[in-house]
Amino acid sequence: MDTVKVLIQGYAQKLPGGRWNATSTTTLVHSEGKNVIIDPGLFPKDIKAALEKEHLQISEIDWVVSSHSHQDHTRNSKLFGKEKVYNPFLLYKKIPDGLVIPSKKIKAIFTPGHVDKHIAFLVDTAEGKYAIAGDVFWWEDGEEQKTDYESLLEHLDPVAKNQVLLQESRKKLLSMADYIVPGHGKMFRVPG
Repeated sequence: MDTVKVLIQGYAQKLPGGRWNATSTTTLVHSEGKNVIIDPGLFPKDIKAALEKEHLQISEIDWVVSSHSHQDHTRNSKLFGKEKVYNPFLLYKKIPDGLVIPSKKIKAIFTPGHVDKHIAFLVDTAEGKYAIAGDVFWWEDGEEQKTDYESLLEHLDPVAKNQVLLQESRKKLLSMADYIVPGHGKMFRVPG
């Protein structure tokens, strides 16, 4: 059975002048004998230390995939080598729902709103179905992370390209998963 492990809990701090100090949540999925990193994050020392805690080396990661192209989610991809980085946006203009990526059991779901080209990942585990959501869901540091259904749908993404599409993507993931791993913030159980 596949497993999901949050290696680094993402954070996002708004700095004076509109810049951000942020790195994404980095998740390790073990699927069909392969180690897959989703959203490798920004800082090399952080991901190396997180992998070390799991008794893994960079060379033991089989695939790396990102939810979208923002640097806080993708920069560490270069640590793994181009041959291990899987970018479905180079293959498809629009990601078809249910696309399987590198493992036959990790499903990519098109989830626009935060940005036009955004995907989330669904993984079945013994504990239930996980949605590794990227920035479909995220919270700024210091912001209360409300996880009731209404608050999840209404939460404002201050940098979203399209709030209406984002809300539809949120509804989609909430209907498909038992647990959500957000781009920045704590993993939570889907309400209800």
